[in-house]
Amino acid sequence: MPTKLAGDGKRIAGIALASPWILAPIAGYTDWPFQLLCRQRGLTLTFTPMICAQALAFLSSRSATLKLLDWDRSCGPVAVQIFGSDPQYMASAAKAVADLGADLIDINMGCTVPKIVKKGAGAALLKHPDIACRVAEAVCGAVGVPVTVKMRLGYRCGDGLGLALARRLQDLGVAAFFLHGRYAEQGFSGRADGEAVRLWQNSLRLPVVGNGDIVDGPSAQRMQVTSESPVMIGRGLLGDPWLLERLDAWKNGREVPNPPSMEQAVATIAVHLHLVQRYSKHTELQSVQSFRSHLSQYCRKHRCLQPWRQQLLAQRDYAGLEGLLRAIERH
Repeated sequence: MPTKLAGDGKRIAGIALASPWILAPIAGYTDWPFQLLCRQRGLTLTFTPMICAQALAFLSSRSATLKLLDWDRSCGPVAVQIFGSDPQYMASAAKAVADLGADLIDINMGCTVPKIVKKGAGAALLKHPDIACRVAEAVCGAVGVPVTVKMRLGYRCGDGLGLALARRLQDLGVAAFFLHGRYAEQGFSGRADGEAVRLWQNSLRLPVVGNGDIVDGPSAQRMQVTSESPVMIGRGLLGDPWLLERLDAWKNGREVPNPPSMEQAVATIAVHLHLVQRYSKHTELQSVQSFRSHLSQYCRKHRCLQPWRQQLLAQRDYAGLEGLLRAIERH
């Protein structure tokens, strides 16, 4: 049975998409400034980093978790991914983030971080389908916004756990699936399996959005049923928001632009830094320290920035970073 891609393929879980590209949740990276940077390049739907359901039960005004849930609600739909294995905590967390304005709630059933798996959450739910179904049913029953599930193909290569679970979940109120084309035991090794993603898309009646190793047009196409099918992009966008321009050019039959020049790279980093200054709720030192993870990605992916990596990562305040960016631009 072909997957129903919500009419013309330009909607997912009831949310209209201006482009098929969706920003995946990535811990330590997809804060609001980075989401906004991607939105400036055409993304309609972005995800916050995943949130611990149990942590939401003990929110305070100073909570680091609460800071992840702070975004500009005038900028369009935002999705929040929650993780946990207790149906009651997950339902409570879902209601909390819906009350804070989340337009979509995603249940993480794919994270392979050991400390999360050991608690029975993330990818561990693939091995415990009854618990996973109780979690999904509780979350769907607690909120009025769409609920999706992010999954992997299974836990161990070829075990079939993922698809078997998805077939059960689609009868419990879930609106769509985001599928990373690897098994949990693979982590991020090997290559995401686009054929397996397509199998899911043709086996389930709900939309299945492919995810994994999206770095160019052909790798995106491997995850799509049609050219308008949504695709979730994660690590490919870190340090390379220009990927969105290349994907749009490829999709529309235009010449794919060259990698950014030094001037373009510095200008984009400066915009990103300005968004951090404007929206970060942390202290200046904490914000700059957090921004280093992005700077490291920019330098790793763009050779023109590599000679400046050490100096960029050594800065401790906004003024120092701004001054160094100006110096790089003049160089």
